[in-house]
Amino acid sequence: MEKFALIKPAIVSLRGYTGSAIKRTVAIRPLPKYPFRIVDIEARDGKFIEFDLADDTTPGKKGYLLTVFNTRSDRGSYRDTIILKTDSKLKPELSLPVYGFVRNRPAAPQKSHQK
Repeated sequence: MEKFALIKPAIVSLRGYTGSAIKRTVAIRPLPKYPFRIVDIEARDGKFIEFDLADDTTPGKKGYLLTVFNTRSDRGSYRDTIILKTDSKLKPELSLPVYGFVRNRPAAPQKSHQK
C-alpha cells in the first residue's frame, strides 16, 4: 500500500536523564490524495507517557504536531504505542511506536586534592 501520511519521526524515541524534561514532537501530515482528520488519540499502555495534539500552524504545512512527554521519574526503559484514530475509512487508525530510555545522570568527576 502506498503512503497514507507523512509522519516524522516515524518512531518516537524518548531518551534522557532522570529529573530532566524528556519530550519529542512528531509532525503528522495527511497526503493530499488521502485527506483525514485525527478524531481521537490514545496510548496502548500509557503508563510512562502523556501527549498533546495540536494543529500545525506553520504556513504551508497542513497537519498536526503531536508532542509526547516522558513521565517516568526513575531510570529504566519502556515501550508503548500511540494510536491515532482518524475519520478515514481507508485507514481508521495510525500507530506510532514509542520507546523510552531514562538513565541516571553520570556523576561529575571528583577533583582530587592530593599534592
